[in-house]
Amino acid sequence: MLDELTSARRKAEAIFKELRRKHPALDGYLVFWTRSGQAPIGVDLAEMLRVFPEIVLDSAVARQAREVAAELGHEKDAGRRGVLFDELARLEPQMRLVPDVRVEIRFGDLSYDLIARLRADDLVDRALTPQSASIRIVLGSVADLAGRP
Repeated sequence: MLDELTSARRKAEAIFKELRRKHPALDGYLVFWTRSGQAPIGVDLAEMLRVFPEIVLDSAVARQAREVAAELGHEKDAGRRGVLFDELARLEPQMRLVPDVRVEIRFGDLSYDLIARLRADDLVDRALTPQSASIRIVLGSVADLAGRP
């Protein structure tokens, strides 16, 4: 699961960098998104599970990982934190992403002209980006981005 997220993040960051080069006024950041929620693309697994638990399919392992992540959020003792991070690393390979996780752009300064130009840009996933009066710009699904060279 983490390998897929990491691969998708790297590809999305490269696309975003190119979009910023082509569109210098682009002020924004990337998020992992599903209909259930979102999280900034750069957070670690523990934070992801705290702010966006819906990113993984529900299972006994996922529930256990969420509990470990919640405990990590409150734990101050460095030794105990290390044990909890190790536990999370042990659980991670058994978790599965929900199928529709996407990478989207969130905007700082909102410019509708820029959004219209981005909708037409070849670097944007036009099949997943609404072509109507929406501010959503989708770079792709995690599965597609992770699979791109």
